[in-house]
Amino acid sequence: MESEGKNLPGNGKGRADAYRKGFLLRISKSLLWMEILGR
Repeated sequence: MESEGKNLPGNGKGRADAYRKGFLLRISKSLLWMEILGR
């Protein structure tokens, strides 16, 4: 089923969405560490 999705248009959108989610997760983690270290 996953190999089928690669041929469909719009699969790149899902990949970009996952990348954006990971990026936001990384930013929130960094902000959390800054808060902890700031104290």
